[in-house]
Amino acid sequence: MLHSKKRALSQNENVPTQRKRRATLNPKPIRKANGDTSSKIKVMLRCRGHNTLKNAILEPVPTSPDTKVLLKTNNTIYDFDRVFDQNTTQQKIYESVAEPVLKEVLKGYNCTIFAYGQTGTGKTYTMEGDIGEEADGCGAKAGIIPRTINQLFTELQKMDPENHVMVSMLELYNEELRDLLCFSDDPKPLNMFEYDSGFVVQGIKEHAITSVERGIDLMKFGVKKRMTAATNINDKSSRSHSIFTITVYLRELGQNGEKTFRIGKLNLVDLAGSENSRSSGSEQLRAREAANINRSLLTLGRVVNSLVDNSPHIPYRESKLTRLLKDSLGGHTKTYIIATVSPKQQTFEELKSTLDYANHANGICNKPQANIPISSEKRVSTLIHELEQMDCQLQMNYDRNGVYQSKKAYDTTRQELQSAKEDLRSKEEENQTLKNKLQKLQSSTELAAKEKKEYELQQQKVRHQMQKEFNQQLMEAETKAEAEIGLWKTRYSELLQGISTLKNDMFSNWQSFLSKYR
Repeated sequence: MLHSKKRALSQNENVPTQRKRRATLNPKPIRKANGDTSSKIKVMLRCRGHNTLKNAILEPVPTSPDTKVLLKTNNTIYDFDRVFDQNTTQQKIYESVAEPVLKEVLKGYNCTIFAYGQTGTGKTYTMEGDIGEEADGCGAKAGIIPRTINQLFTELQKMDPENHVMVSMLELYNEELRDLLCFSDDPKPLNMFEYDSGFVVQGIKEHAITSVERGIDLMKFGVKKRMTAATNINDKSSRSHSIFTITVYLRELGQNGEKTFRIGKLNLVDLAGSENSRSSGSEQLRAREAANINRSLLTLGRVVNSLVDNSPHIPYRESKLTRLLKDSLGGHTKTYIIATVSPKQQTFEELKSTLDYANHANGICNKPQANIPISSEKRVSTLIHELEQMDCQLQMNYDRNGVYQSKKAYDTTRQELQSAKEDLRSKEEENQTLKNKLQKLQSSTELAAKEKKEYELQQQKVRHQMQKEFNQQLMEAETKAEAEIGLWKTRYSELLQGISTLKNDMFSNWQSFLSKYR
């Protein structure tokens, strides 16, 4: 049997976490030497699909079913740190991969978990999963990201209350960087520049989260804005690479008693899957997206090969994806890769490509280093500066739009006012219909005419009172919309009851009048 044992992936030096967030990841090929502190990148294989490892071209090696698989088509054995079959639950994936990583983050390390594989093999399901309606995001189908947020706050509850968490979410779509947590309906593309042997994304916003619910809500918000589309292979295919970053600030005392913050960062990366345009049915825009995805992944492969071969030139600059991943491809980060395959769905060449890449990466070593703690004063100064910027942006928004409440609340108020106007118009039409009927009855006798005049006078008073009350309530609508609607409904009900009673009285009087003169 051939034993394909290949190596790949690494990262550059990691820069301590700053307010300007760096969207990067973390693996690198550094051979272990005597006295070296290198740490091998962990590579896991996840097989999905019904009966994936039974009667298929891929099967576990009987002597090591948890770490080795055999590709029967070319009789090749691939060795991984862990192999998960189709029966492995989302919880098991989290416990085996992300839970140990989170412990390293809380020790002050930068860590990365990213999913790699062909389109439709379960990368997004592994990283995001199906959150459902659970507030803590930990339903049976929840992925690594929501489970990590949940576990993080469980751990932080046992620690210093001054610890805090920041998150950001970045998308690379058609070689354009976008902030998925930007609340603007038309966010501007972000720029990237080189900084301190790495690359920084300028303008990416970090959001503070103080609860699991807030973290899950932000994740859902970013996921909804991510570019997806239906193809022949996947009904909801990701058309972009995404990076969800969690930065944890842990307060501690330094050697001299000075208050400091230890920083740990976790990059959770969902790479878009490479695809064959003929198989996926991609045309026009979809074909352009697929071309950009494939081009960035090919560049990623060249970077991996260059790192493994100790090439003097690493082609990071050929793609924004590899620039983002520079810290994770050859630096001081602890990196974990989950390669996803679906033998029942993939062709032999697609399956072999993923296995070769993942197995190649299994031999890479990084040199993880804990981040240098920053002083409490420096962190507070940074936070104050951020608050000042946010306050200025908020004031600019107020000055521009003249809205002093959230857009959602404002829209709700406008809808309620419109509904009140429509109700009033409907009631007036009903009143007019009743008035026409009464005119026909009152035209036959002087008594009817007198009653008509009295009715019209009363109707006029009622309308005058209604108009007066409506105008008063309309002036208070911006702040008391719900109370206004309830008051108007009560007024309408009283009016209808009065009209109905008056109509019945008139009809009874009319009957009495007719019976008197018959």
